[in-house]
Amino acid sequence: MTRVAGAKLLSALDPRGLAIYALELVVVGITYFGLANVSLTVASIHSSAIPLWAPAGLGFAAVLLRGIRVWPAIFAAAYAAGVPTDLVGASAADSIIGTLHGSAVAIASARFIPENLSTGNAIDVRF
Repeated sequence: MTRVAGAKLLSALDPRGLAIYALELVVVGITYFGLANVSLTVASIHSSAIPLWAPAGLGFAAVLLRGIRVWPAIFAAAYAAGVPTDLVGASAADSIIGTLHGSAVAIASARFIPENLSTGNAIDVRF
């Protein structure tokens, strides 16, 4: 018996599965936003602080553990953390869009780099 693609789609629309997915997005988004605010605060208080972007590590870990489907939470949290910065003028929108792409696309592509460099075995560490 062959499996059809529609069967996987219908199982993805299960209310319990959607609730778990929404919870994953909320947890990743809130954690990313909190780390981004802490990192921005530390960088603004201490001028000699090394600008280590801790949310990038969280996003990378979330994508490795939960899969590429958590990228909307990373994208939304990066936008929410980047909006209140003191950027003014037309370049502010360009800076925010660049930051969004840097946060979301870099983390999403980081999922596929180890898979392409491996010996053909896909990396799957979901629990």
